[in-house]
Amino acid sequence: MTSFIEGLLVGVAICKRTEVERKLCTLWVSPQARRRGVASELASSAFSWLGTNQPLFTVPEERLCEFDRLLQSWSFPKPVIYKDLYRSDRAEYVFNEHLDTVCH
Repeated sequence: MTSFIEGLLVGVAICKRTEVERKLCTLWVSPQARRRGVASELASSAFSWLGTNQPLFTVPEERLCEFDRLLQSWSFPKPVIYKDLYRSDRAEYVFNEHLDTVCH
């Protein structure tokens, strides 16, 4: 999914939908378009396409604060925190799933 303002690409959502996994893989909004509802609109479209309001969603520790408002609005349950899941010496916050599903 993409979002444009005045003909410029300002946001992208990339999702994965399989029989065993529904994941919002990437949610990006350009710095100039942040706080304008772009992420919320993209997420809403993504959740609709995925068929769930509780998709798998992971956030690296250093970016968690950037997603704070969205995560609150989505009412996701507390994440499971895994060290070294994708990168050494880094924590990954995993929402709506457990490690056994993430590693399939």
